[in-house]
Amino acid sequence: MKKKWLCLMMAAGLVMNLTACGGAKNTGAVTGETTATGETNAEETTVESTGAAEFSRGTWDGNTFTSNWLNMKVTFPDDVSIMTEEQIKQATGVGQDVLQDNGNYSDAELKEQEALSVYDFMVWLPDGSSNASLVYEDVLGRKMDGEAYLAQVQEQLAAVADLQYEFNEIENVTLGGNTFAKLHASAMGGSMYQDYYSMNKDGRMVSMIISYVPDSQEMAEEIVSSITTAE
Repeated sequence: MKKKWLCLMMAAGLVMNLTACGGAKNTGAVTGETTATGETNAEETTVESTGAAEFSRGTWDGNTFTSNWLNMKVTFPDDVSIMTEEQIKQATGVGQDVLQDNGNYSDAELKEQEALSVYDFMVWLPDGSSNASLVYEDVLGRKMDGEAYLAQVQEQLAAVADLQYEFNEIENVTLGGNTFAKLHASAMGGSMYQDYYSMNKDGRMVSMIISYVPDSQEMAEEIVSSITTAE
């Protein structure tokens, strides 16, 4: 069951990244390593890219994630499972298989997306089926706000036949002092929900994705409610 949800979640997340990159060539380099406890090596967290400011990846303190670059803090349930860098790479590989099997993207397009994106976190929530991730993508100077980005995401997700998506209207919400565009989606006949939060910051698209089963909707809402500014 967990593998099934992982496939669906990762396919959805990869679609978001591919939407923004739009076939452009990578001009930046991503560095940084996450330890087995989910903590980022502070000495290797700088990402440089054309037309974008430097930023630092976030850090973990127990079950609380803090990003000074975003001025945002997120608190997860006590028994959340934080994925390591290697586990995230394995998960993205699963998502790529889903998209290729659906005939949506070529291997070259998927590899290009991988080079442009960096995950700041990916976690499994206590129910074992729900998850959350935060991903940054270099949009290579393209002028695109969160609402326009999610409009393209919606179009691309709808094309992944196996997911059977239905969508609510895109709206703007405030999280930790930042204004995000939000897209709520229902997949596979309502057996999975996904909330997408996106904004453009310093030339990078910031996207937080929370995928959850209906019984865990309250938990997902509590996670979002926990978001504050970084202290």
